[in-house]
Amino acid sequence: MWVLQEAMTISCFNAVLASRLPAFLRTVSLALLLIGIAGCSSSPAGKETQRETSPDKLVDAVLVSRETGATVATPTELYLVPTGQDWKGETPILRGDKFEGAHVRWRGARFLEIRYAKGRIFSFTNFWNSANLQAFKYVVEVRLMPESEATITE
Repeated sequence: MWVLQEAMTISCFNAVLASRLPAFLRTVSLALLLIGIAGCSSSPAGKETQRETSPDKLVDAVLVSRETGATVATPTELYLVPTGQDWKGETPILRGDKFEGAHVRWRGARFLEIRYAKGRIFSFTNFWNSANLQAFKYVVEVRLMPESEATITE
């Protein structure tokens, strides 16, 4: 029933809009709306810079650089995914920029280190699990391992 009511509401709104706005203005409004949606939904293309498989061959750690094409620092993200799966569409466990010497290293089957000399970290989660791998029971611990005392770049 609510679907019918929703359709009637939208139909009424369109009728009011059509009667009050000239065709040119409706066309321009629709074009601007579509441009706005397209601009907000696209994210910079990502390039894998490192993919390392865990010692037990169950998980891939994928380091990704985002190409912004702007005069800002290149964002870097880290994804964990079941081996061989694509990282696109997943949530990164680390996000930052201005990294120098960033790389990942498996210290054990369920223990991953993120090593870097410098960088700014915006978000970080110290564990990962997935519904697609042993129904969330397989847990990877993730640790930040800065290789210098001061890690923030100028």
